[in-house]
Amino acid sequence: MNETEILQRDAAHYNYLTAIELNRPSIFLRATVSKDGNMYCCLYGENLMEGIAAFGKTPNEATLNFDKVWFNGEEKK
Repeated sequence: MNETEILQRDAAHYNYLTAIELNRPSIFLRATVSKDGNMYCCLYGENLMEGIAAFGKTPNEATLNFDKVWFNGEEKK
C-alpha cells in the first residue's frame, strides 16, 4: 500500500467516523447541554417536564446518556 492509498483510507475512515457522530440524536437534534448543579444536562425541548433529558458528570457523558434515552427510552440521571 503506497502513501496515497494510506491517506485515502485514512480520509475515508475519518469521514465514516464523522458521519456516525453527526447522526447521534444529541447532535442531530441539536440538544442543549448546560450545567445543572454538579451535573450536566442534555435537553431536547423547552424544559425538563416536556422535553427529553439526560444527565452526566461531564458534557460528553450527558450526551451519551441522552442518546441511550433516545434509543432505549430509559431515564438516565
